[in-house]
Amino acid sequence: MLIVSMSLAPQADAHSNLGNLLKAQGLSHHAYYCYLEALKIQPSFAIAWSNIAGICMEWGDLQRALAYYQEAVRLKPKFADAHCNMGNVLKVGRCAWRETMFGFALKWNRVRLQSPDVSREMGVCEKLI
Repeated sequence: MLIVSMSLAPQADAHSNLGNLLKAQGLSHHAYYCYLEALKIQPSFAIAWSNIAGICMEWGDLQRALAYYQEAVRLKPKFADAHCNMGNVLKVGRCAWRETMFGFALKWNRVRLQSPDVSREMGVCEKLI
């Protein structure tokens, strides 16, 4: 019933929200197509770009994940979660750039990113440089 009602009034955020529900249920392929539909409706929807990047990251397609996170950040430069997630994609072998991404994320969202995980990850990069 939810899918039928969405087809009658297609809204990007509704497709993205459905994608989030499907992803939470372990249905990442279905979630991926919901995010794509959201982007067809509203190509400037940074959250949908970030969501689809997360799916690609989950699948191990880091090149596409990085491209999608970059698009999310291009559309919404102060999108802290996208900066942080882009840093996670860049984890292997590119720590200097990753620290820059975490720096942007931290600058725009200090409270949320004061977690032990982010501090630990940044410390790992410092040891490698």
